[in-house]
Amino acid sequence: MICDGLQFLGTSFPGNTYDCGNGHLVFSAVDLPPQFFPFGDYHVWRYDQVTGLWSHKPGSTLAKQTDASGIPITNPLLADRGYYDCIVGFFCTCGSLANIQ
Repeated sequence: MICDGLQFLGTSFPGNTYDCGNGHLVFSAVDLPPQFFPFGDYHVWRYDQVTGLWSHKPGSTLAKQTDASGIPITNPLLADRGYYDCIVGFFCTCGSLANIQ
């Protein structure tokens, strides 16, 4: 994520008022084997300043603002992230500096 231009903020929740300027506040976690043996898998959540909730897009489904238990996500550290239990951390996308596709 850092190689793609995101700024690492740490693993502690920065709060839903953290200012990423023209970018977005995002959170990432990974699922390590054996669920996705041998490679593991990663997942990213994005904070929506309009709704005050975090959203994510599991697989080919539509983006949603609820966790694996159907509860609205106000803090991804406390959300039910399913298999994604290994925390990577919080990042700012830094607006146009990030290479996100």
